[in-house]
Amino acid sequence: VAPASAGTVTWSSSDESVATVISGFVTAVAEGTAVITATVAGSTATCIVTVTSASPVPTHEAVDLGLSVKWATMNIGASTPEEYGDYFAWGETEPKTDYSWSTYKWCQGTEKTLTKYSAVDDDKAILDLSDDVANTNWGGTWRMPTNVEWKELTDSCNWTWTTQNGTKGFKVTSKSNDNSIFLPAAGFRDGTSSFETGTSGFYWSSSRYKSKSNYAWNLFFTSSEVYRYYEYRFYGQSVRAVCE
Repeated sequence: VAPASAGTVTWSSSDESVATVISGFVTAVAEGTAVITATVAGSTATCIVTVTSASPVPTHEAVDLGLSVKWATMNIGASTPEEYGDYFAWGETEPKTDYSWSTYKWCQGTEKTLTKYSAVDDDKAILDLSDDVANTNWGGTWRMPTNVEWKELTDSCNWTWTTQNGTKGFKVTSKSNDNSIFLPAAGFRDGTSSFETGTSGFYWSSSRYKSKSNYAWNLFFTSSEVYRYYEYRFYGQSVRAVCE
Protein backbone atom coordinates (compact mmCIF):
# COMPACT_ATOMS: atom_id res chain seq x y z
CA VAL A 1 0.00 0.00 0.00
CA ALA A 2 1.32 3.37 -0.96
CA PRO A 3 1.39 5.86 0.52
CA ALA A 4 1.54 4.29 3.99
CA SER A 5 -0.92 6.92 5.20
CA ALA A 6 -3.63 5.34 3.02
CA GLY A 7 -4.61 3.11 5.91
CA THR A 8 -4.75 -0.52 6.98
CA VAL A 9 -5.62 -3.35 4.59
CA THR A 10 -8.74 -5.36 5.37
CA TRP A 11 -8.63 -8.95 4.12
CA SER A 12 -11.56 -11.23 3.38
CA SER A 13 -12.38 -14.57 1.76
CA SER A 14 -15.51 -15.22 -0.25
CA ASP A 15 -15.68 -18.78 1.13
CA GLU A 16 -13.93 -19.53 4.41
CA SER A 17 -14.85 -23.20 4.10
CA VAL A 18 -12.35 -23.29 1.21
CA ALA A 19 -9.66 -20.80 2.29
CA THR A 20 -9.16 -18.30 5.09
CA VAL A 21 -6.97 -15.20 5.12
CA ILE A 22 -5.34 -13.36 8.03
CA SER A 23 -3.04 -10.38 7.39
CA GLY A 24 -2.55 -11.54 3.81
CA PHE A 25 -1.63 -15.11 4.77
CA VAL A 26 -3.96 -17.57 3.02
CA THR A 27 -4.65 -21.00 4.52
CA ALA A 28 -6.22 -23.80 2.50
CA VAL A 29 -9.15 -25.50 4.25
CA ALA A 30 -10.83 -27.74 1.67
CA GLU A 31 -11.07 -28.31 -2.06
CA GLY A 32 -12.79 -25.53 -4.00
CA THR A 33 -12.37 -21.93 -5.14
CA ALA A 34 -12.44 -18.74 -3.11
CA VAL A 35 -11.81 -15.09 -3.91
CA ILE A 36 -9.39 -13.33 -1.57
CA THR A 37 -10.00 -9.58 -1.38
CA ALA A 38 -7.79 -6.81 0.00
CA THR A 39 -9.50 -3.49 0.71
CA VAL A 40 -7.92 -0.19 1.70
CA ALA A 41 -9.19 3.39 1.43
CA GLY A 42 -12.12 2.31 -0.73
CA SER A 43 -9.95 0.46 -3.26
CA THR A 44 -9.85 -3.31 -3.67
CA ALA A 45 -7.67 -5.98 -5.21
CA THR A 46 -8.63 -9.62 -5.60
CA CYS A 47 -6.99 -12.97 -6.12
CA ILE A 48 -8.72 -16.21 -7.06
CA VAL A 49 -7.44 -19.14 -4.99
CA THR A 50 -8.14 -22.71 -6.08
CA VAL A 51 -7.52 -25.45 -3.52
CA THR A 52 -6.90 -28.95 -4.84
CA SER A 53 -6.02 -32.16 -3.06
CA ALA A 54 -3.56 -34.66 -4.47
CA SER A 55 -4.21 -38.35 -3.88
CA PRO A 56 -2.30 -39.08 -0.68
CA VAL A 57 0.41 -41.69 -0.69
CA PRO A 58 0.03 -43.93 2.37
CA THR A 59 2.93 -43.40 4.75
CA HIS A 60 1.68 -45.71 7.49
CA GLU A 61 1.19 -49.43 7.24
CA ALA A 62 -2.34 -50.82 7.41
CA VAL A 63 -2.92 -54.43 8.44
CA ASP A 64 -5.75 -56.45 6.93
CA LEU A 65 -7.28 -58.47 9.74
CA GLY A 66 -10.19 -59.61 7.59
CA LEU A 67 -12.48 -57.00 9.10
CA SER A 68 -14.51 -54.06 7.76
CA VAL A 69 -11.52 -51.72 8.16
CA LYS A 70 -7.75 -52.09 8.21
CA TRP A 71 -5.82 -51.29 11.38
CA ALA A 72 -2.63 -49.27 11.76
CA THR A 73 0.49 -50.97 13.08
CA MET A 74 1.24 -48.25 15.65
CA ASN A 75 -0.37 -45.52 17.74
CA ILE A 76 -0.64 -41.91 16.64
CA GLY A 77 2.59 -40.20 17.66
CA ALA A 78 4.61 -43.44 17.78
CA SER A 79 7.38 -44.52 15.43
CA THR A 80 7.27 -48.24 16.29
CA PRO A 81 4.44 -50.63 17.27
CA GLU A 82 5.80 -50.80 20.82
CA GLU A 83 6.00 -47.05 21.47
CA TYR A 84 3.13 -45.57 23.46
CA GLY A 85 2.79 -42.57 21.17
CA ASP A 86 0.96 -39.39 22.14
CA TYR A 87 -2.11 -38.95 24.34
CA PHE A 88 -5.15 -36.98 23.26
CA ALA A 89 -8.34 -35.73 24.85
CA TRP A 90 -11.38 -36.90 22.90
CA GLY A 91 -11.95 -34.61 19.92
CA GLU A 92 -8.63 -32.79 20.31
CA THR A 93 -5.87 -33.07 17.75
CA GLU A 94 -2.78 -32.05 19.73
CA PRO A 95 -1.12 -33.55 22.81
CA LYS A 96 -0.75 -31.28 25.83
CA THR A 97 0.66 -31.22 29.35
CA ASP A 98 -2.58 -30.90 31.36
CA TYR A 99 -5.65 -33.04 30.70
CA SER A 100 -8.64 -31.66 32.56
CA TRP A 101 -12.00 -29.99 31.99
CA SER A 102 -10.31 -26.63 32.51
CA THR A 103 -8.12 -27.23 29.43
CA TYR A 104 -10.60 -29.22 27.34
CA LYS A 105 -11.27 -27.69 23.92
CA TRP A 106 -14.98 -28.44 23.67
CA CYS A 107 -16.24 -26.90 26.89
CA GLN A 108 -16.04 -23.70 28.84
CA GLY A 109 -14.05 -25.10 31.73
CA THR A 110 -16.62 -27.56 33.06
CA GLU A 111 -18.33 -30.72 31.89
CA LYS A 112 -21.69 -28.97 32.25
CA THR A 113 -20.88 -26.38 29.57
CA LEU A 114 -19.95 -28.51 26.56
CA THR A 115 -19.77 -26.52 23.32
CA LYS A 116 -19.73 -29.37 20.79
CA TYR A 117 -20.78 -33.02 20.63
CA SER A 118 -23.51 -32.79 23.23
CA ALA A 119 -27.19 -33.66 23.36
CA VAL A 120 -28.14 -30.05 24.09
CA ASP A 121 -25.89 -28.57 21.40
CA ASP A 122 -25.58 -30.51 18.14
CA ASP A 123 -26.19 -34.10 19.30
CA LYS A 124 -23.34 -35.32 17.10
CA ALA A 125 -22.46 -38.90 17.94
CA ILE A 126 -19.29 -39.25 15.84
CA LEU A 127 -16.31 -36.90 15.63
CA ASP A 128 -16.01 -34.69 12.56
CA LEU A 129 -12.86 -35.49 10.58
CA SER A 130 -11.54 -32.03 11.48
CA ASP A 131 -11.60 -33.15 15.13
CA ASP A 132 -10.34 -36.68 14.42
CA VAL A 133 -6.65 -36.79 15.36
CA ALA A 134 -5.95 -39.81 13.16
CA ASN A 135 -7.21 -37.98 10.08
CA THR A 136 -5.66 -34.60 10.91
CA ASN A 137 -2.28 -36.25 11.57
CA TRP A 138 -2.12 -38.93 8.89
CA GLY A 139 -4.60 -37.71 6.26
CA GLY A 140 -6.00 -39.90 3.50
CA THR A 141 -8.72 -42.24 4.72
CA TRP A 142 -7.13 -42.69 8.14
CA ARG A 143 -9.49 -41.99 11.05
CA MET A 144 -10.27 -43.09 14.58
CA PRO A 145 -12.23 -46.34 14.92
CA THR A 146 -15.87 -46.21 15.96
CA ASN A 147 -17.16 -48.05 18.99
CA VAL A 148 -18.66 -50.65 16.63
CA GLU A 149 -15.28 -51.19 14.95
CA TRP A 150 -13.60 -51.74 18.32
CA LYS A 151 -16.30 -54.34 19.05
CA GLU A 152 -15.52 -56.04 15.75
CA LEU A 153 -11.82 -56.15 16.66
CA THR A 154 -12.52 -57.69 20.07
CA ASP A 155 -15.02 -60.23 18.73
CA SER A 156 -13.15 -61.31 15.59
CA CYS A 157 -9.60 -61.60 16.92
CA ASN A 158 -7.68 -63.57 19.50
CA TRP A 159 -6.13 -61.39 22.21
CA THR A 160 -2.88 -62.54 23.81
CA TRP A 161 -1.18 -60.61 26.62
CA THR A 162 2.53 -60.52 25.85
CA THR A 163 5.75 -58.53 25.99
CA GLN A 164 7.00 -57.27 22.64
CA ASN A 165 10.48 -55.73 22.49
CA GLY A 166 10.27 -54.95 26.20
CA THR A 167 6.75 -53.44 26.10
CA LYS A 168 3.72 -55.09 27.66
CA GLY A 169 0.45 -55.17 25.76
CA PHE A 170 -1.85 -57.29 23.64
CA LYS A 171 -1.06 -59.09 20.42
CA VAL A 172 -4.33 -59.03 18.50
CA THR A 173 -4.49 -61.80 15.89
CA SER A 174 -7.18 -62.23 13.25
CA LYS A 175 -9.20 -65.43 13.48
CA SER A 176 -9.53 -65.49 9.69
CA ASN A 177 -6.05 -64.81 8.29
CA ASP A 178 -3.55 -64.89 11.21
CA ASN A 179 -2.42 -61.27 10.62
CA SER A 180 -1.87 -59.33 13.84
CA ILE A 181 -1.26 -55.94 15.44
CA PHE A 182 0.21 -55.01 18.83
CA LEU A 183 -1.52 -52.64 21.27
CA PRO A 184 0.86 -51.39 23.98
CA ALA A 185 -0.42 -50.88 27.51
CA ALA A 186 0.17 -47.14 27.42
CA GLY A 187 -2.06 -46.18 30.36
CA PHE A 188 -3.73 -42.76 30.33
CA ARG A 189 -3.19 -39.12 31.34
CA ASP A 190 -5.20 -37.22 33.94
CA GLY A 191 -4.16 -33.72 34.83
CA THR A 192 -0.38 -33.56 34.49
CA SER A 193 0.24 -37.18 35.48
CA SER A 194 0.35 -40.58 33.76
CA PHE A 195 -1.39 -43.62 35.21
CA GLU A 196 -1.33 -47.40 34.66
CA THR A 197 1.42 -47.38 32.03
CA GLY A 198 2.62 -50.92 31.42
CA THR A 199 -0.46 -52.45 33.03
CA SER A 200 -3.50 -51.11 31.15
CA GLY A 201 -4.50 -49.73 27.78
CA PHE A 202 -7.00 -46.95 27.08
CA TYR A 203 -7.83 -46.33 23.41
CA TRP A 204 -10.36 -43.76 22.22
CA SER A 205 -13.07 -44.44 19.68
CA SER A 206 -14.63 -41.67 17.60
CA SER A 207 -18.03 -42.37 19.21
CA ARG A 208 -19.60 -40.19 21.88
CA TYR A 209 -21.46 -41.91 24.70
CA LYS A 210 -24.95 -40.70 23.87
CA SER A 211 -26.53 -41.17 27.30
CA LYS A 212 -23.99 -38.83 28.89
CA SER A 213 -22.46 -36.23 26.60
CA ASN A 214 -19.41 -35.70 28.80
CA TYR A 215 -18.25 -39.26 28.08
CA ALA A 216 -16.95 -41.01 24.97
CA TRP A 217 -16.51 -44.69 24.18
CA ASN A 218 -13.10 -46.31 24.44
CA LEU A 219 -11.42 -49.69 24.56
CA PHE A 220 -9.98 -50.63 27.95
CA PHE A 221 -7.76 -53.57 28.79
CA THR A 222 -5.63 -55.09 31.51
CA SER A 223 -3.63 -58.30 31.29
CA SER A 224 -6.75 -60.31 32.17
CA GLU A 225 -9.65 -58.46 30.51
CA VAL A 226 -10.61 -56.52 27.39
CA TYR A 227 -13.82 -54.58 27.04
CA ARG A 228 -15.36 -51.41 25.69
CA TYR A 229 -16.23 -48.71 28.20
CA TYR A 230 -16.81 -44.96 28.38
CA GLU A 231 -14.60 -42.33 29.99
CA TYR A 232 -14.57 -38.58 30.58
CA ARG A 233 -13.69 -36.82 27.35
CA PHE A 234 -10.90 -34.77 28.89
CA TYR A 235 -8.70 -37.78 29.71
CA GLY A 236 -5.57 -38.21 27.63
CA GLN A 237 -5.71 -41.59 25.91
CA SER A 238 -4.03 -43.45 23.06
CA VAL A 239 -5.35 -43.46 19.51
CA ARG A 240 -4.99 -46.35 17.05
CA ALA A 241 -6.08 -45.42 13.54
CA VAL A 242 -8.06 -47.39 10.97
CA CYS A 243 -8.53 -46.89 7.23
CA GLU A 244 -10.91 -48.14 4.57
